[in-house]
Amino acid sequence: MLMSPNGGWNLTIGGIAAFVQVQILAQAIEKAGTLDRDEVKKVLDTETFDTTLGLARFEKFGVIRQWSYCGETGPGNGQA
Repeated sequence: MLMSPNGGWNLTIGGIAAFVQVQILAQAIEKAGTLDRDEVKKVLDTETFDTTLGLARFEKFGVIRQWSYCGETGPGNGQA
């Protein structure tokens, strides 16, 4: 994120992505009930996470797959 000339925040793609990653990690730790890496990874591999950009889950090879955006699903709206 960068500060805009008027003193507000300009969100960048990297800033938004980082925020979503923290949301996912926080939810995974909460669902796992522990900070143990193996337990958190199990949750990351099997659960769906509610993020600012919509629902997201991980597929093979750690690729994140969003399948809902702003409450809408369907072709062209990130449906899996």
